[in-house]
Amino acid sequence: MLYDDSARREVSTIALDWYRGVDGNDQSIVNGMSTGSAIACILWQGMSAIRQYASQYSPLQSELRPIHLQVDASRLREFVASRFADVVLDLPETGELHLDEQFIKPSMLVVPRIASVVRIFQKPFSRLIRRRTNLYITDWSTALMSRKDPRGLVWYRKSIFKSAIPACTKKDEAYAESMFPLTLGELFTPDRLKTCLDRHGYRWSLEEQELILQYGSVIYEEVRLSLVKATAQFLNVLKFYRPKRVFLPGDAFESWIIMYQLCRNRGIETNMYIDGYMTCPLFPVIRDESGHGWLVDRVASYGAAQSSHIESVGFPVDRIDIVQPPFLEHLLNNKKTKFEFDVIVMTWTPYTVNPQADYSSPISTLELALNATRKAGLVKIAVKVKADAESAYVLRVARNMGLNVTILKGRFYKHVWKAPLVVGGISTALAETAAVEAKYFVFEPYENGYTDEMIEQSQIMSRETISRNEDELYNALLAGSESWIGDIHQTLFVD
Repeated sequence: MLYDDSARREVSTIALDWYRGVDGNDQSIVNGMSTGSAIACILWQGMSAIRQYASQYSPLQSELRPIHLQVDASRLREFVASRFADVVLDLPETGELHLDEQFIKPSMLVVPRIASVVRIFQKPFSRLIRRRTNLYITDWSTALMSRKDPRGLVWYRKSIFKSAIPACTKKDEAYAESMFPLTLGELFTPDRLKTCLDRHGYRWSLEEQELILQYGSVIYEEVRLSLVKATAQFLNVLKFYRPKRVFLPGDAFESWIIMYQLCRNRGIETNMYIDGYMTCPLFPVIRDESGHGWLVDRVASYGAAQSSHIESVGFPVDRIDIVQPPFLEHLLNNKKTKFEFDVIVMTWTPYTVNPQADYSSPISTLELALNATRKAGLVKIAVKVKADAESAYVLRVARNMGLNVTILKGRFYKHVWKAPLVVGGISTALAETAAVEAKYFVFEPYENGYTDEMIEQSQIMSRETISRNEDELYNALLAGSESWIGDIHQTLFVD
């Protein structure tokens, strides 16, 4: 069956298991740091893209003619295509974002120039500051929560008494350096990858395996210094501030995975407050050293429905804390009483860790969504972009369709009150829209990578309440059939 869940499961299994032995034990640990875990999600995304591109371009190998790509094609697409034929970059640019690779978040690594000065002022008050035993590495959804915690220290907050800021020493940097091998070398080898594939009964082509190994070596060399830098910063902060609990947004980015490991080594409790709202079972993903437990200690569930999602991946129910979604306060602070638009259409991001996802699908999906809203008689249309770079293709699509649309930028909670209807993909926006009692229509063509199996595991939507094509979306809009199922106050809010 096309678009079943097997391709996604295969890639996730290999990405999270290649560095482990038959018994599940992590074989990549040096000085308490698992390199395999740290880069697992980078390779997960890369493996997905490589498998997709290989299936797309390998049949062209026998044609003995160049492969023509867009002038703005991603480097990974070009890398894979060049394995099978000469590549010519001469097709018109699409403006699509390059979503097939993941890099360490640079914002985590930028140390303000005043860092050393702040630490000098903090030292005389270190005993007082260390009474704040909860360290937060925040995102947009937990920023307000962290500032209200009387025991909270916040990464890079502008406050002498409430800020955790690194002031790395050469000792910190040297120790962090010792945790990561210079290359993947003996760790990510053809034998190890093939053994892992055989262990799970997967059959990937030799070309796919070679491309993945080459990519792994290159990407690791590119991000290694960033991994070392993040490790040194986190080590320094943990040693100076001595927190008892650390709150992080998730375990899908390498810098956060590093922090989870450092906390585990030091006996510091970790708490996961997921970035946004998890609409179907996705997190947590990283296992501990044994391969049988979890790297994170506790996970916050935003309402009862999300608790079921967390339990379904195997996380212990007694380590799940049901809390009020932290983004609700943002919604209330930005409440408006008058609608400005008939509908807000969100831009799309494909599920990039599914090899069946089409990275160019956001553009075609937007065209279908705008056409459905137009046919449904909705005139005043706004399009909410996730990144400023999307504005160019959004305006081009709207212009080619003869539509005038308003571009909305920034956080969605600033705009969700502006329309009674929202059309978009599977995202936090579904929960935000439901929370303000507007109607959200999930539109996810199969090309975006979300399978029916994933949808049916959700507690807040089902295959019957989402749209897979333009006709289904048009009919849902006419009928007013929103995607959220169940009582919003029982599934999302906490009394």
